[in-house]
Amino acid sequence: MANLNLEPLLKFSEILLDPKTERIPLSEWLDSYNSAKDGHLKYILHKCIPYTDSLNCQAILDHVEADCPYEKCDLLSQLINLGSADQELIMEWLLLQVETQTPRCKGHCVCSLIKLATEMIKRKMQWPISSSINLLKLVNNQRCGLDCYLDFILVLIESKLNDHGYLEELLSVLESNLNPKDYLPLDGTVDDQPEIIFKEISNSMLLRKLLLPRLIILSQLGPTKLEVQSLNQQIKSMEDLISNAIHWSHHPFIDLYLEEDSMMLECLNSLIKVLAQTNEPAAHIIMQAFLDSINHDVSIYIEWLSDPESADKSLRVLLTYLKLPNINSQCSAMVKLFFNHLFKRIDGLWKKQLFPYNPSALLKYQEKF
Repeated sequence: MANLNLEPLLKFSEILLDPKTERIPLSEWLDSYNSAKDGHLKYILHKCIPYTDSLNCQAILDHVEADCPYEKCDLLSQLINLGSADQELIMEWLLLQVETQTPRCKGHCVCSLIKLATEMIKRKMQWPISSSINLLKLVNNQRCGLDCYLDFILVLIESKLNDHGYLEELLSVLESNLNPKDYLPLDGTVDDQPEIIFKEISNSMLLRKLLLPRLIILSQLGPTKLEVQSLNQQIKSMEDLISNAIHWSHHPFIDLYLEEDSMMLECLNSLIKVLAQTNEPAAHIIMQAFLDSINHDVSIYIEWLSDPESADKSLRVLLTYLKLPNINSQCSAMVKLFFNHLFKRIDGLWKKQLFPYNPSALLKYQEKF
């Protein structure tokens, strides 16, 4: 019980339950935090950050005593979310940590560094390619760190979609340092034994995250930066990887992302963008496989288009596909029927004021069918 720091625990818990008008003195907060011996008190102190009188980034960096960086990362993240952070100072400290930490750093430290880096990129801070490589070295094959790192890479790509030079360099980093074969058992066999089903699901989740950043980069660069043969070869290599990792019935890409709507839509849009410029018939095959996977159910797609979380991605998929030059002659009768039904449903909902936004940019493609 002595390690529970009961007196400060009760005091700061009372502040959370009934915040006072006066602020907690910075020195008192720091003394309590640095002397805390258990996670309960530190959790309460985290929650009390908004009630301190002058807690800031510099105070955390200079006065919080911690053997590993994860505690400072968590505190800095909270200040960022409160809108009271010196972002330049945090970025300087963060890049230094990425440069100086060792691959033996514990998993929670690595994840905290990566999550803080992700927060900084979302706030338009510039992230050097070299630091991406160093951050990956810290992951050191730790699964939790790798998952965080791949989420970080997706956010980084999203922030640099129009910077083709940066994306080319990042693609090179991914190809050199994030080969799926180094992380997953892709030996050409897929086991059906019930006891490894969970492992297969877990591996599929990781493979989705490993492949999606490359797909997005390839779709942005296209034949203007990469040769058509190289693009087609990379897509084919990814298909082969997936085929060696999972059972599939519709299409390797479609089945891999089938359980993740958001990633599926991102994958589909990226694939169609690449194939539109290199192999249009293959783009129509992908769309057919995708529609087969949702049983050509127009209601499912209407739901995606209407949901604020998926509307943008689902709309982009449609607009990318509908712009294919030979869509009328190359897509199947089933695909044409799906789009005819989709357009009619959207138009009907819009006329009844039941569709959440003006679909005119989409409905203008009706004439193609």
